[in-house]
Amino acid sequence: MFINRLKSYITGLVIGSIVVYFTLVRGREEKLTVWLPANRVKYDIMEKPYAVSSKANCQLVCLQIDTASISPLLHNAVFSIAERDSEKGYYRYKFEVKSDTETTVKTVFFSRSKEEILLEDIETTKPCDCNEASK
Repeated sequence: MFINRLKSYITGLVIGSIVVYFTLVRGREEKLTVWLPANRVKYDIMEKPYAVSSKANCQLVCLQIDTASISPLLHNAVFSIAERDSEKGYYRYKFEVKSDTETTVKTVFFSRSKEEILLEDIETTKPCDCNEASK
């Protein structure tokens, strides 16, 4: 009796594992760690192309870094939602940079709407006079 139940359990477990593999895992480009909402947003911002505001562009020039070097900084950054307007589909995200190496970037702000992702602002330890660029 016990052996028959064990066989049925193992058979169901194997069939279920095969179904899960073929429906959820096989052929996925992104990693399986991006299922949680915070991880999904972080993945989208790090992997998808984004626009850069004039203020952020000025800050990047001042810091002498390019947009490609922003994504590695976000990898270990602490993520939070700074502001949101669900009706308009607008979200503003704050990434507090935690890095082993010394970096001048402290915080990076992104906004995300239904249409685009925008690098809005970068808080740094180095003073940059970029307030006129944002107007």
